[in-house]
Parts: sequence; C-alpha cells; structure tokens
Amino acid sequence: MRKNDTKCDFRMSFKKIIPDRYYNQSRNDRYKYINIYEINQHYVKLLIVEKLSKKSKHTVLIEKDDFEKVSEHHWGGAKNQRPPCTRIGKKSPTIGQYISNSNLRICGKIKGKTLWDLRRNQYSETGNTYTFLSNDSMKLKIYRRNSAPYSVIFDKEDYLLISKYIWRVEKDSNDTYSVVTIDNSKQLSMHCYLLKTHGQKPGKKGCRGIECKDHQFDFRKYILLKKHALNIYSFINSETVELTINSVHGIIKIIFDSKDYERVSGISWVYKRHGSIWTISNYKYGYLKRFIIGKAGQNFRCIIEKKDKEGRFDFRQKTLLVCLR
Repeated sequence: MRKNDTKCDFRMSFKKIIPDRYYNQSRNDRYKYINIYEINQHYVKLLIVEKLSKKSKHTVLIEKDDFEKVSEHHWGGAKNQRPPCTRIGKKSPTIGQYISNSNLRICGKIKGKTLWDLRRNQYSETGNTYTFLSNDSMKLKIYRRNSAPYSVIFDKEDYLLISKYIWRVEKDSNDTYSVVTIDNSKQLSMHCYLLKTHGQKPGKKGCRGIECKDHQFDFRKYILLKKHALNIYSFINSETVELTINSVHGIIKIIFDSKDYERVSGISWVYKRHGSIWTISNYKYGYLKRFIIGKAGQNFRCIIEKKDKEGRFDFRQKTLLVCLR
C-alpha cells in the first residue's frame, strides 16, 4: 500500500491509501477505475476514480472494521443506480452484498449523489433501524430507495431473532407485500420465521391475510396467531395436542395424539364444505382423520366423528378406531 496524508472538507484528518495493484505496470491497463481509501478515526471513505480523467465517479463510506476485506478486491464503477461491484469467482457481488455477506441488494445510495453510505445502521435510502415503542414492543423501519419506508411492529422479546438479518419489503405477483430476507440462499418471510421459532409450523400455505396498512406490518405474536396463522398447535399434556384451525367459517379445534404431531403439523389443514358435509382436510393428503389413522382405516367406509366435552373433534387414534365403520 502507498500512503500520504490529506484533509477532507470537514477538516478531519485522513490517511490516504492506494493499493499497490494500481502501480504494477503489467496489470495497470486492466483497470478503468482506481480505488483510493481515505481512513480517519471513525470510518473509511472509498473513492472510485476514473483512471484517465482522474475524476471521482463514486464514493463509498464503510466501517473501519470492513476496510481489510474490502481493500482485497478491486471495485469498479457502475451505471445508473447499481452500486460498485467486484468479481469473485463466478459471482459479481455489489459492495453492499459483500460487506453484509448477503444476497440482498444492500443499497445505501444518497439520492442525487454518487455517494453510498454502507456504515452499519447508516443507510441513507435502504437499511434497517430499530426503535422502542413500549416496554413490550419495538418497531423496525425498513428504508427503500424509491418509496416511503415501511415499518414492522413486533414483540420486544423477538429483537434478537429479527436483528440477525437485514430485511426488505417485496411485492409478489398478487400485489401482496411481504417482509423477507435471505437465509442459507433461500428467501425467508418474517411472519413465517416468527411463527416457526415459537413452535408453529405454518407450511407453504399456513398463513393468510398478511396486511400492510399505511406502510406498516404488525407481527406481534398475538396478532400473527389470531389473524394470520391458519393452524395453531398447543400441547395439552405429554400425550395430547390441540390443533386450532382459523377458518373463514369459524374456529375449529381438534385434539390428537402427540406421537402424530410431527406428521400432522407438517401439513396445512383447512375446514371447508365437501359436498353435503364439512370436512377437515388437505387437498393432497385428504381427510385429517384418515391421515392420522393411516392404513388401519382404509378398509372401512367411514369414521364417525366424535367431540370431547369442550366441543373439540377427538381424532386421537383410540377414539378413531372405536368409530370405524
């Protein structure tokens, strides 16, 4: 590295570093842009300068902790709204993706300027910030480049779970908005993530009616369970599980053996009319009662449904076997 001192407009002392690769004559012609790092006490400024004109095309602000890994790579100029990129193997990550070790398009561009602020929690146009609302709840603000920010209200006890990721808001083909992130190269929805973490298994179609009102989502647990989770499981004791189905036709409750929990909870169950009768079923696996009883019920025409004293359908295997016809 080559070094010399300079000063910025804010009269703060910077130490300037230009990587040696730009002085190697055999490789010099490869670069249209040169990377210059200006380091001060609090952060690092990366200047991406066009080699021929000597004009600065982009400025990127990063944490001092990110300097070593960022300076290992050459960052080229980018067109339009695309952040500066590099080449690593067969991939071309943006500097935001590289710093955050994420596939998300971490932007941080200050509108109208060739400045990208990628310091933690300092994204000017995109990023996540957290604030306290009360003793029990917090708000996550998700900044977007081309629209007003979105916010998510959530339980304070979920902060450590949520803050592990950088979240963004996406709209699908049905014009439905979701709060999502990337986890192990797969898209993860916040509402599903919270439900699963707290013992629920929503499945692919386990949630309904995720609402975004005035650019705000409410993902507090009692809201998620009451309004959005189609299937809610709770253990009554070591032997029995209660399944609550939030149906458009009302709330239906079923009890079944805890030994069947893993099989049953991996599927989304609905309560709906089938011909002249109401059924608890899944389009792929059929009736829940037959799914639970398995091969034992295949040679019988029907299974009479019984309810317990609290009005819950009793789908425990001992009850179903007695009710076979």
